[in-house]
Amino acid sequence: MKAKHWWLSLMIVIGWVFLLPITGMADGSYTIDKYVANVNVLENGDADFTQRITYNFDGNFNGVFVKQDLKGLKGVDTPQVTVKNQGGSEQTLSEQANGRDNSFQRTQNSNDLQLKVFHKISDKSATFTYRYRLHGIVTNYADTARLNWKVIGQGWDVALNNVHITIKLPAQPVNDLQAWVHGPLNGKTTVKKAAGRVNITVPSIPANQFVETDLLFPTSVTATNSNTVNQPMKEQARKHERDLAAATNRKRQQSQRVNAGMLSAVGAMLVVLLGGSLIYFTRRPVNRHPVPIPVNHWYEVPTVSPAVAARLITDKAPTTKAYTGTLMTEAGNGEITIKPEDKTYIITKQKDISEPLTDFLITEVGDGEYVSLKDLKTFGQRDQSGRLSGRFTSWQDRVEDEARKYYDDHNVALRRWWLTVAIVTSALSALAALIVTNLPTIRLGVWIAAVGLSALVWGCALWQRRVISRYTLEGDQLHNELLGFKRMLNDIGHFDTAKVGDIVIWEQILPYAAALGLAEKVTKALSLEFGSDALMKTGMIFPLYYGFGGFDSSFDTGLSNGLSSSISASNTQASSLSGGSGGFSGGSSGGFGGGSGGGAF
Repeated sequence: MKAKHWWLSLMIVIGWVFLLPITGMADGSYTIDKYVANVNVLENGDADFTQRITYNFDGNFNGVFVKQDLKGLKGVDTPQVTVKNQGGSEQTLSEQANGRDNSFQRTQNSNDLQLKVFHKISDKSATFTYRYRLHGIVTNYADTARLNWKVIGQGWDVALNNVHITIKLPAQPVNDLQAWVHGPLNGKTTVKKAAGRVNITVPSIPANQFVETDLLFPTSVTATNSNTVNQPMKEQARKHERDLAAATNRKRQQSQRVNAGMLSAVGAMLVVLLGGSLIYFTRRPVNRHPVPIPVNHWYEVPTVSPAVAARLITDKAPTTKAYTGTLMTEAGNGEITIKPEDKTYIITKQKDISEPLTDFLITEVGDGEYVSLKDLKTFGQRDQSGRLSGRFTSWQDRVEDEARKYYDDHNVALRRWWLTVAIVTSALSALAALIVTNLPTIRLGVWIAAVGLSALVWGCALWQRRVISRYTLEGDQLHNELLGFKRMLNDIGHFDTAKVGDIVIWEQILPYAAALGLAEKVTKALSLEFGSDALMKTGMIFPLYYGFGGFDSSFDTGLSNGLSSSISASNTQASSLSGGSGGFSGGSSGGFGGGSGGGAF
């Protein structure tokens, strides 16, 4: 490792040390899929509080914990804890100090009650229920009783999903019942005066965010409450809630205006994109020419080099495998020889070499006369300046230049633009769908329009890319022949190879088979047709595919893998080779209980 990265290693070690106690406690992740709370208010101002929390564990856990904030309260009675595993029966847990499985520990002071539940569980869900009585939860003022409490505190370390909170008063009806709730703006509050009950539902509460209730009702509901303050509170509380509601509504309206503006901007961009594209396509019609009839098998040697043939067939940048076809062509032209020796392959110069990459391998990687695959591997490991990668990229560029004349640049641009339009339309449609999730109306219509528009544009784009040829008239004919040529190589052994010609012709074809990764298959079939002795006697390319001199692979596979690894080893960024009551509002009315929370370990 380089010296300048010593600090990174140190930070990783320090982080690992500090996280070790945590990771040792639990091995996995968890979610809270449901949170149900029932608050039964008593006539004396106390409340029986029940929390049912359903965890979904992914991994191994030792248990869970919960914290009840007691600040602002008069105390809490002894808790009861039960657990019910998925598909099991409910089990009552006992309080134990030793941390035994299926027990709980209690830690309590004037500020909070903490319960640590020991219950080993792996890869399943379980519901933990906590029951206890909270004292002094209601305050009786001179003109109203008030329950101002953060039922859910901000101490939860994960999101709470499917939250249901029910607050039940001890009298029915309660005609003067008012309720406000503060927390996520996607919650819903239902006040049922006849039943003396308030229901609160929230789809999801982010981690570390509270839900606070503020209830006003007649003091007669909690007539025996000893927690009293001899001063008025009703109008002050209402005014505070009106101010919070107004601020929240302004925030909602501002957010909706921003979202509406963003939606309009996205719509305008779609109009400009699609309208401009329509004008572009109208003014730049496709260059059309007759499409050649597909040929099943093409038996003639291609008129382009193996690398160019591979480029046109695959429509991808030429690879190291395609370069092996170039080397074999050079061997067939007598510029080089390729021979196995001492478990490697030796490429030896015979005369002036036409390909600059091959000349570089022999003169720069080798000793000027020959180069071995071992030399290539060693050079790649030492090539910190990326010379090998640069030379290979230059070879790719030359192949691309040679193949370019068979491509119709105008049609290629049209095909590319259709794809761009489809991608951008999908992105903008997804953005529009995301924006309208924060708007109270038109959600469904925008979602349907977004999906429909994306599907329509993608359908047009895929159809146009199918009917718009990327090739010129000459290129289309050549591409058709090359596809038939590849099918012929793939199907070798299923037809009379004499249709192609004798061994000399097949030796001209073999570099193309190597460039397409089919050389070994072709050679095997030819050995059955002509006999392996006849192929070995050619002394040119076929011997590279017999016996391999103790090698694990043939020359083209060995060179392709060796060149790829050598280029990857170079220190370069080489291209890839392969009102009365209120609803939810923001802010807080100052309720107690904000430190409540929980988690798992």
